[in-house]
Amino acid sequence: MTTSGSDGTSQTPGSAPAAAAPAAPQFFLECISGPDMGKRVKVIGGQTTIGRSADCNLLSDDADVADVHVTLSIADGRLAFAPAKGKVFVDGQVSMGGTLGPGQQVRMGRSVWQLAGALPGTPAGTVGAAPGESFFGTISGHITRAAGMEQVKGFSFQRMFADVFRKRSPEEVEQYFIGGTSTTTPALKDVDPSWPRPWVFARIFAASLIVAIGFYFAVKQWPTNHNLWPGLMIVGALAVPFSVLILFFEFNILRNISLFQVVRWFATGGIISLIITLFFFQTFPFIGDWLGKAFDGAAMAAGPIEETAKGLTVVIIMLWAKGKYRYTLNGMLFGACVGCGFQVFESAGYALRGLLADGGGVEGMLGSIRIRGTLSIFGMHTLWTALVGAGLWKVCGDRKFTFSMLGDMRLLRLYFFSVGMHMLWNSPLGDKWKIGYAQHIFAGVVGWIVVMAILQDGLNQVRKEQQKPGSGVEQPRPGEMSWAQANAAAAAAKAASMAGATPAAGAPPAA
Repeated sequence: MTTSGSDGTSQTPGSAPAAAAPAAPQFFLECISGPDMGKRVKVIGGQTTIGRSADCNLLSDDADVADVHVTLSIADGRLAFAPAKGKVFVDGQVSMGGTLGPGQQVRMGRSVWQLAGALPGTPAGTVGAAPGESFFGTISGHITRAAGMEQVKGFSFQRMFADVFRKRSPEEVEQYFIGGTSTTTPALKDVDPSWPRPWVFARIFAASLIVAIGFYFAVKQWPTNHNLWPGLMIVGALAVPFSVLILFFEFNILRNISLFQVVRWFATGGIISLIITLFFFQTFPFIGDWLGKAFDGAAMAAGPIEETAKGLTVVIIMLWAKGKYRYTLNGMLFGACVGCGFQVFESAGYALRGLLADGGGVEGMLGSIRIRGTLSIFGMHTLWTALVGAGLWKVCGDRKFTFSMLGDMRLLRLYFFSVGMHMLWNSPLGDKWKIGYAQHIFAGVVGWIVVMAILQDGLNQVRKEQQKPGSGVEQPRPGEMSWAQANAAAAAAKAASMAGATPAAGAPPAA
């Protein structure tokens, strides 16, 4: 089996490059219309599957596609297909299997796919890592597939955050937040669907950190001045989570949600989700009792209870929006608003508890703020609820919301993923295994990997919308490349370079 969409070559260690074997063909099957439009899969050997199951090489967004719809392979130098659990239509007729020629089209569900042709490729891959794929890439692929998302491709941490330290004027910062209204939301044709390059969040974090350090110093110097305590609690609880929220604000490349709406749902979403949480804890105390007996971790009950409460709050936002915001990136931002509000209010409460606890006092409050502030870098509630919000908007799209959508597996995967990460975060493993905060770091890294996968999915959604007639985006003229064709050309160039082609002198390394 090969991993879809991957590029690279594999070579047996120690093999002599002089005796190069003939390159095996590789085929590109591209979706040209329907819910999966813009997706493409590469077949270079073994078996490649398309379907809605997380075990498939390419995950379909088409509701009419089966869990494992079709299996693709190479037979006698041609692309062969075999229906698994779904029907495949070739030239308008149901087919039980066969081979495809260049340019031939097949329909699976409501999506039409076309064979782009065969190119010189690499030897067939094996089950597991794609040829040339790093160990981290393999692990991240398993994580994203478990969450029901495609593996992240083309992401560069260095390129994404390259603008963080670029000098900006105060006017640039102020202008950056002007958006989301009827007169300031950019047209779809003006949206750049490439990986965003956020930078404002870093300014917010630096400013918040300076204020928090100032309060921290003041409280240490004058610990009996009670007027300083509320300020430190508020700023200490707010600094990191709100900076993460601004990062999600920047991820929303559509710029169709104003800062006013972000602050509005940060505050109202936070308190609504807290009230629902307290009601659930009061109504279902047996959840904590059972987890306490089974795993010695009663605090793990916060996973299903708090994630459900925040998820229901996101549903309230969906009902309020009435279809105005229909993009996955919008849902991810609204979810982050709710999670951030919940997290800030909760952290301020923990700081107060540390102050009032026996033997706590000022040092107890400062300790709580330090720990929770530092761990907030790994997302916590802001990140977990962003996943649920993205899942809900991904399922709903531009359709009218119905409560039956809450049973869609695309949403449930992300919901249970968030619950699992939350339960791991609150589990007693750190104390039992003497691993400190390793479980929190692990949960945070895993969560951010899934966020990047959702961000990629949201960018692809924007590209698909831009490719639709009437979007205002100028379509390619004959002889020019579409988005998908450009991506295919870039992938082919990368494959050629990894196969051993020598770049021209002075040319930059392959991305």
